[in-house]
Amino acid sequence: MVTFTSGVSTRTEKKLVNGSGTTQAVLLLRRSITQNPKRRNNNWVASCIKTRIITCSPTERMLDAAGRLRSLINPLGQKTVYTPDALNRITQLTDAINGVTQFGYDANSNLLTVTDAKSQQTVYTYSNMNRTATRKDPLLNTETYTYDNNGNLATVLDRKSQTTTYTYDALNRRTKTTFQDGTSTNYTYDAGNRITQVQEKNSGETVTATITRAYDGLDRLTQEVTPQGTVNYTYHNVSRRATMTVVGQPQVVYTYDNANRLTTIVQGTSTVTIAYDDADRRTSVTYPNTNKVEYAYNVASELTTVTYKQGTTTLGDLTYTYDAAGNRIKTGGTFARSNIPPALTTTNYNANNQQTMFGTATETFDLNGNLATTTDAGVTTTYTWNARNQLTDISKTGFTASFTYDSFGRRTGRTVNGAVINYVYDGLNPVQEMDGATVPANLLIGLNLSRLTKCEEKGLLWCETEGEATSCRLPLEQERCV
Repeated sequence: MVTFTSGVSTRTEKKLVNGSGTTQAVLLLRRSITQNPKRRNNNWVASCIKTRIITCSPTERMLDAAGRLRSLINPLGQKTVYTPDALNRITQLTDAINGVTQFGYDANSNLLTVTDAKSQQTVYTYSNMNRTATRKDPLLNTETYTYDNNGNLATVLDRKSQTTTYTYDALNRRTKTTFQDGTSTNYTYDAGNRITQVQEKNSGETVTATITRAYDGLDRLTQEVTPQGTVNYTYHNVSRRATMTVVGQPQVVYTYDNANRLTTIVQGTSTVTIAYDDADRRTSVTYPNTNKVEYAYNVASELTTVTYKQGTTTLGDLTYTYDAAGNRIKTGGTFARSNIPPALTTTNYNANNQQTMFGTATETFDLNGNLATTTDAGVTTTYTWNARNQLTDISKTGFTASFTYDSFGRRTGRTVNGAVINYVYDGLNPVQEMDGATVPANLLIGLNLSRLTKCEEKGLLWCETEGEATSCRLPLEQERCV
């Protein structure tokens, strides 16, 4: 048992101390706190939460006599200071470079104003029921919200004066969303409150697209039918996904270990194998034809090395270095991008913190904050957004692109200089690319947003996700698509 003291407040906690003096206190199933006890100005260094028991850098938290957080000092010594009022509302935040953000409230403690470190202010108003009524940004453009008698959001008038209207049934389920351009999204539910059908309608109420969904008795999605294609699912008794089948593709089969970790994905003759360490970190992915990606981590569970192999031959690697706060500060290795962009002499931002100048390029935005134009070296690129704030067109001299979306906001098609590609989805993952009746590419993915392989006419590619981006490259030798 140990007692932590901060100001005049105290708290106690059971701790397990190992031979090196590192404190390890288990919080939840397979989650722990690790802490190296030390003092700074009589304030205890607080703990880090990591999966299992893994060392991490401490962050110092300062509490006042009322137990309110007053400051944070990260492992780099950077301090953030919080100033509360008598009602325990944060009224001021001072960041590590002494920038001050201020917060104002009404008598009901609703947030009224946020004034940033550049004195740019966002203002809110509220209804008699304390629901947000308006939001005015630092450029003085206002959004307005109304509600029905049950408290459901009824309308939104955005900063471009576009109205979106929401309709609900007697069970307060949203049944229709109508947009400024007259189009609408319409929802149908079953007795279990599950969405079974979504229809897109034009301004004349003609159905333009329909998505249907089916479920089993445990509320698990078993089928989704869209204009682009049909996807079917089966599950194990413990609700792990067992198979996924896109009509026209070989079935995808998933296998797991005793810790419920996905270990193999099989589609036709192609198999992807995934390995883990005892801390549940992915250590390798083996692709068809023995191509392999290996991962290494430091004691803080930060990815330090990614090694690409073809059989026993190392093709290249990426290495990463971090500071004490866990920020990635260096990328190396033979696959690292070594080109350094030219130095910038000019950058500029408007009151909404939108970048309006970047070197020689200038940018403009619409009232909703969407990028409208970029101009560089006399060439202007124009971006067009629909009433749903979805990017629909990009154009400049010699280049045009347009995009379509489904009811769930997934991009279902793109047309680039006349070439059309449509997409079939597994959840948020595109699993098939279609060009009319032709299928130029099938995608094999895991259970998250990372692609594993891409099957094209030229052969099977392996795909690697780095951060939020996925690239597919390095044809797998002698590997044909199935």
